[in-house]
Amino acid sequence: MIYSPIYDEWKKGLPKGGLYLDTIYRLIEEPSIRWFENVREIDTSEEFILEASMSPVDAPTRRQFLNDDRGREQMLHSNLKKLILSWPREKIYNHDLEIFEFDGMLQNFYDALEVGVPREKILLVLHTHDDDFIKNKLTELNINFIEIDYFELDAYHRLRNGIEVNNVDDVSFSNRLKDKYFLTLNGKPWKWSRMGLMIKLWKENILQNGYGSLIRTFGDKKNFKSKRDYYYDNINQYYRADRVRDVLSVEEWLEFVNYWNKNLRRTDSELDLKTGVYGHHYSGYPFDVSLYRNTLFSIVVETHSGDKQQGDGDLSYFLTEKTARAIINSHPFLMVSTKGFLKNLTDRGYENYPMFDNSYDDVDSFDERLDLVINQVTNFDDSKIEESLEIAKHNKQNLIDRSKKQSKELLDVINR
Repeated sequence: MIYSPIYDEWKKGLPKGGLYLDTIYRLIEEPSIRWFENVREIDTSEEFILEASMSPVDAPTRRQFLNDDRGREQMLHSNLKKLILSWPREKIYNHDLEIFEFDGMLQNFYDALEVGVPREKILLVLHTHDDDFIKNKLTELNINFIEIDYFELDAYHRLRNGIEVNNVDDVSFSNRLKDKYFLTLNGKPWKWSRMGLMIKLWKENILQNGYGSLIRTFGDKKNFKSKRDYYYDNINQYYRADRVRDVLSVEEWLEFVNYWNKNLRRTDSELDLKTGVYGHHYSGYPFDVSLYRNTLFSIVVETHSGDKQQGDGDLSYFLTEKTARAIINSHPFLMVSTKGFLKNLTDRGYENYPMFDNSYDDVDSFDERLDLVINQVTNFDDSKIEESLEIAKHNKQNLIDRSKKQSKELLDVINR
């Protein structure tokens, strides 16, 4: 039996079926899991596995193990088969290495050792990294760990269980209503990758040909009191208002803000934000499936852009729910992300969509990649849409197959 913690968010009225964030529940296909709010609820009369999430969201639960006599007793119980320290949702970013070294998951590991949990019983469950730094460091320290592609497994979990997902199964071109031909769902407009895409699409007079959102999240509202401020203020150290001014005049900006207020609001483009909140972020779920059904392709703006001017110099591949949503809805997509993102996808069994010229993936400059993506939207040719939709069907199945394989591998490691 695996015991996993219940998040404080669930106590605030969010549905249990929707937000099993950061726990291995969504990573294993058929887990035998019991949820607990207090470690005293755990039955130690038989062999058990205990999970302690390392997410900052659930730090109180981890501390409860260390500060509660009963918690320490269970961690040291002879029937404890494995203590899982999980942080699978986020990668350890380059700029987080100091946290990784001194105040992050290593601290959790050494806390457990200090309590007395045998090293061989501790397993770290982490997001996959495409470089060897983390792997080499953990191997050097003789720490047991496994890496998984969280957002693919998460999408498969939702797809399998019908949680906050109503995916598009019919991929035929004739059944796409095509009232607007593209979809781009974005938040955090302080990121140039999102703001730049939207204002350039608007200036080219093609934004009205798609469904889009540009949600102001909690951090945006704190730093930018109104939407107009994005043209002038540089409150966020990484936000560059001058880049907006290079594209739009003051008059054009005010027109865009008016368009933003009327057409890029959280209405049909994103369902009620309160049901999808993760900390200060929108989790990407739920979403309105008709947006995928009624459009031909997505413009996905991923978390990592590789844009150093935006403060995002991390060039590593990082697939999140933004891409996974398009894949599980059999939706072809253009990618606004780091150089080589599409190559990383093909290395993992996904295929590129022939309706697009994918050479932009090889371009070094972020701004040049962005302009090449926008040019393809502007000059979109649907002559290869049928072939691309068949590729989309393959990609959805590839996500399912990869997730099943990783889920089995994770369960095997846990039960080892």
